[in-house]
Amino acid sequence: MEKEQVTQWNGVCNYQAQNYMRAMKLGDLAFFYHTALADDNLLHQLNLKFREIDKPTNVLSFPCEQLSSECDLGDIAIAVDTIERESHEYCISILTHTAHMLVHGLLHLLGYDHQKEDEEIIMKSLESKILALLEFEKEKYGR
Repeated sequence: MEKEQVTQWNGVCNYQAQNYMRAMKLGDLAFFYHTALADDNLLHQLNLKFREIDKPTNVLSFPCEQLSSECDLGDIAIAVDTIERESHEYCISILTHTAHMLVHGLLHLLGYDHQKEDEEIIMKSLESKILALLEFEKEKYGR
């Protein structure tokens, strides 16, 4: 990754660390989770080991103690390579796409899923509301 890209990713991490806890706070309860920015190779390995899917993915969530026991909610792994590629493909910023994937991962840790159509509608609605609270522009994905 070039220096400019590393700086952008550092900005993404710092911005999210300051803002997501506020957006995902539940009443007076605060919770902790780990986030790992990794390459496609690691997400591929994790996807294969835990989901038996033999390819990388953009984000994976693991409930607490599945990977580590140092958190309240769990762990989120985000594939830097995939996020960058998808951002270009969907014509959205890396920051917005990373924010979306972090929110998506957090919702999984909170018990939401998108395997069924009704679940997907609920989860996408929550993602949109949370991203709006975080003041991210509504960028349309080219899907």
